[in-house]
Amino acid sequence: MSIIEQPVRAPITNFSSLSPNKFKVVIALFPQLSFFSQKVMLPSIRMGQNAMGTNQYIKWSTPGDTITYDDLVVSFMVDEDMIAYRILKKWQEEMTREEMPKKRFSDLSIMVLTNNSTSNLEYRFLNTYPVEIGGLLLDTAQDENVPFSVDVVFKHSNFEI
Repeated sequence: MSIIEQPVRAPITNFSSLSPNKFKVVIALFPQLSFFSQKVMLPSIRMGQNAMGTNQYIKWSTPGDTITYDDLVVSFMVDEDMIAYRILKKWQEEMTREEMPKKRFSDLSIMVLTNNSTSNLEYRFLNTYPVEIGGLLLDTAQDENVPFSVDVVFKHSNFEI
């Protein structure tokens, strides 16, 4: 049975809403970073379109043959020792220094937790690597009680749910 048929035939048994703040991010190469993740922007998915029409005034679209995934953006908390920042920076540097580095790609998982904090769904991003580590603004006017975070943009080949 295809995934498209399942919602129609299977009764809905879980009426709990998805909690936006119950998740865990794990990078396979660096599992110690899961503590530091604060926000995740799951990528948009776009399907290509074919323009159809009989003349220049009447046009409509039909589904295309390509799917494009946007980048994955994860926001990490920056601790006083800058552990997550330094690990991700070193990963980028190693990728650019070596022709075939050992730690070039890593799978990245986002575990969506239930309201009871148990794992419910897993987004698994394949062959990820960081392409951008956001800048850090040091500002004396900033409230010191607000956690400092940095956005990291990851490329990936695909993802599974």
